[in-house]
Amino acid sequence: MFAAVFSVMKEDTNSEICFHHIDGKEIGCILADTHSKQALGLEQYLNNRYSYLSAIKHLKHIYKICLIHFNRNIRQKSEIPTEIKRIMYAISHLETKAEVLNVLEQIKLTQNKQAIDWVNDKSKKWVLANIFKAFTLMPIKTWNFTRFDTNVSESAHANVNRDGISLLLFGAIYR
Repeated sequence: MFAAVFSVMKEDTNSEICFHHIDGKEIGCILADTHSKQALGLEQYLNNRYSYLSAIKHLKHIYKICLIHFNRNIRQKSEIPTEIKRIMYAISHLETKAEVLNVLEQIKLTQNKQAIDWVNDKSKKWVLANIFKAFTLMPIKTWNFTRFDTNVSESAHANVNRDGISLLLFGAIYR
C-alpha cells in the first residue's frame, strides 16, 4: 500500500519522496491509528528502500500513533477495571522513560490478563516510540508540532461511509 501511495505522490509531484530521518527534509511524521499492519507495511516499505536502517528504527523515527485510537482501544477492553483504565489513559502523557516503564510494570502487577496483554503489546520497542515522546527518535519539535489524532483524515472520508460506494459518477461528484 505505501509503495503505491508514494509512487502516486512521486508521479504527481514529479520528484522523489523524501523522509526527514533519511534526507533531512519533507516527511517527518506519519500519523496513523493503532493497527499494527499499517506500521508493518510502512516498516517494510522503508526497509526495502533504505535497508541500512533496521525496520524498527525507521518506525521509531517517523511513525506516531493517534491518541484517540489509543484511548478507544483502552475503552474497548471490557475485562479491565476502570481504575486500571485510568492509569492506562494517563500513561500517554508521561514525560520520561522511567515513568512510562514504571507505570507499565504497575499495570502488569494488577494480574489482569487483558491489561497484561495490553502492556505486552505496548512494550514493543517500536510501539513505545510511537506513543511516548520519551522513546521516539523523531525530533521533539516534529513530535510536538504534529497532530496527536487522525481526525482530519478521518473526517475526509466520512461522506464515503455515510453515502456508500458504487454511486453513479454524477451522483458521486454532486455529493
